[in-house]
Amino acid sequence: MTSGFEKLDERQRVLVAAWLPGAEVVRDLSWDLVGTTVLKVVHGGERYVVKAGDELDRQMARWWASLILVGLIYGLR
Repeated sequence: MTSGFEKLDERQRVLVAAWLPGAEVVRDLSWDLVGTTVLKVVHGGERYVVKAGDELDRQMARWWASLILVGLIYGLR
């Protein structure tokens, strides 16, 4: 991976490398107010947003819980 991923912890960098090998950071969209990192990346000609939180970031847990709930309600898998 190219630079720009230094805000992610080691576990998060490993996951991004596995899911989006060779991805390049285009822009850091993080606000640097809380422990959330938001990176706009390019991989295989497609654009993605990588969002990761630190151990104190409770917003990420609520966000994932809502996505899981929506998936269960609508039968998304």
